Amino acid sequence: MYNRLAQGRKTLTDEFINGVNIFIETAKQLPSFISDGMFRCPCSKHKNQVHLRPDDIIVDLYRRGFMPQYWYWTSHGEYEPHFHSACGPSTSSNIAEDENITAYSPSQDPLYSQQISALQAELEQVRKAQTDWQVQIQAQIQMQMQVQQAQHNQLLDEMRKMKDQLSEKEVATGDDASTDSE
Repeated sequence: MYNRLAQGRKTLTDEFINGVNIFIETAKQLPSFISDGMFRCPCSKHKNQVHLRPDDIIVDLYRRGFMPQYWYWTSHGEYEPHFHSACGPSTSSNIAEDENITAYSPSQDPLYSQQISALQAELEQVRKAQTDWQVQIQAQIQMQMQVQQAQHNQLLDEMRKMKDQLSEKEVATGDDASTDSE
């Protein structure tokens, strides 16, 4: 999602555009957005210091990208995961408590699961659109070939008619010349 520009091009990646859309939809759920229609802009210029409307934030993110290291949207209602670890030999009671704590996994996050589902659905739509597009292109190619063949045949017919007309004129001119000589 943070990979903004396509390699070797100055266009935005689909991944980045989808990530921005997911971010905007997530941030629109914030109470601050619901009350005033604005939320913090996480672009590399504003760094969550300025409140803007979603359309302006989209433009900022497309132009500048997300601010560095903004992996967890803590200014937009997301919690950064905390990892617990035992330290030192005198923490045997803490170790027992830590055994009941499972490590954070992005796949356990409902938002992550929603994002994955949305991306899979979008990928399926893209594949279907690509197939439809290929069928349309193939149909256009067939149609273009038929039109070209029809034009080719029409030109051949016109050339044959012109040849026949020239032959008839030559015969007529030859008949006129033979009548004049008599």
